[in-house]
Amino acid sequence: MKFKKLIIPNFIFEDELGKFQFHDVAVLVGADSEITPSSFNQETDDYSISSIEIERMNREAAQRFFNDKYNQILRGKYTLTSKEINGIRLFLKVNGTELGKLICLDKGTISKILNGKHQIQQEGMLLIMERMKSELDTPGYTGAILEKLDEQVVSPMLEFNIPPMLIAEWFIRKFVELEEGITNLKMQKLLYYAQGIGAARFNCKLIPENFEAWAHGPVVPSVYHNYKTSGSSSLSINPGADLTLLSKNTTVIKILEEALNSYGKYTAWVLRNKTHCESPWLETKQNQIIEFGLIQEFFKSSL
Repeated sequence: MKFKKLIIPNFIFEDELGKFQFHDVAVLVGADSEITPSSFNQETDDYSISSIEIERMNREAAQRFFNDKYNQILRGKYTLTSKEINGIRLFLKVNGTELGKLICLDKGTISKILNGKHQIQQEGMLLIMERMKSELDTPGYTGAILEKLDEQVVSPMLEFNIPPMLIAEWFIRKFVELEEGITNLKMQKLLYYAQGIGAARFNCKLIPENFEAWAHGPVVPSVYHNYKTSGSSSLSINPGADLTLLSKNTTVIKILEEALNSYGKYTAWVLRNKTHCESPWLETKQNQIIEFGLIQEFFKSSL
């Protein structure tokens, strides 16, 4: 059968992420059909769409969905439905188990979420939206991440032994540059995520001191006590601190920049709640040391 192509000025595309209007969509109709772009009726006319055009609309619909929902989720103003989560799963081209790996949930939990029997928490929504953004920015990124998660690489552990106060100072200066503030609570969480990134991506122990499972999440006690008089106020720069030890180590800077870029945008309370839903804190008794192995195992499976 022969076809002719029509460019439809207004076309409604609907999937699990919602209903979207597109302009100038190419459709195929029978070559002998009397259908024109102006008379085209999407509900009653026989037509087909190329896989390329469908992929284009899929991707643009996903981008529109992300743009509309991400900030609402970040502010705690929106909750993803199971249908929308399934839509994101389809966009990422993964099955349920793989989606669970991507957002640090076990097979049973993700299955209940996808079936609408369990409510996804905010940190899970933020993670799934971050995975969506990565795939939107870099098509194929999701597959590469899954391959990395399945790799079992054994190599000697590196210990950088960077004093945590130097890392804290680095974060403070970065937030001052951004004309923002960072509290002691948020500092603790960024130190923790930097430790996790180093453990997972570079098989290194960035901070030599132990993290403890305090009521508000993982904490490096020495750093907490140094800043505790600041309360909930923003921390101040120490102009006498020499960060040469950091600046000379490109791996350390990569770790800190990833921690800043990935987690610095969140409030202290969001980060605090996020750590409360992650296994290193959950599996450690309150005020006890969080074993470094737990941190490394968790972040290797989640990053």
